[in-house]
Amino acid sequence: MQSMASRWSVALGRPQTQNARPQIDVDSIDLQDSDPEVRGEALAGLAERGDARAIGYLAEHLDADCRVYELDAAEKLASPLLLDALQKIAGNLIASEVGGYWLGRLKAAIAACTVTAHANVAVLDVRNPVQHANARRPGMGERP
Repeated sequence: MQSMASRWSVALGRPQTQNARPQIDVDSIDLQDSDPEVRGEALAGLAERGDARAIGYLAEHLDADCRVYELDAAEKLASPLLLDALQKIAGNLIASEVGGYWLGRLKAAIAACTVTAHANVAVLDVRNPVQHANARRPGMGERP
């Protein structure tokens, strides 16, 4: 069985010795590890790399009981695919839960995913000049 430090090193893609090259075997990352610290480090490593497995994991695990490392990963990924789940968490908070570090991380994740969602819409809009041309063209009987 691997030591905790060794499992963290693999999760983060860090070399296990000073002379080792910083490589990561992405197939060896285990987001289902029994240790939440190792899962969190693995998720952080995947999020840093923009790995789609992190988005899939978060899509399944983001809920009111999620951990800060999951919110941090959602912020790093800034994926509009996570926005609904994050907003649902925020919408279901009770008054006693509003405040603290966890809520700050939730707000940061929502903000990052929102900015990306709006940017994606703008990019799609700009990439379709025919749509813009048709939208600006006056219809029959309209003044130019």
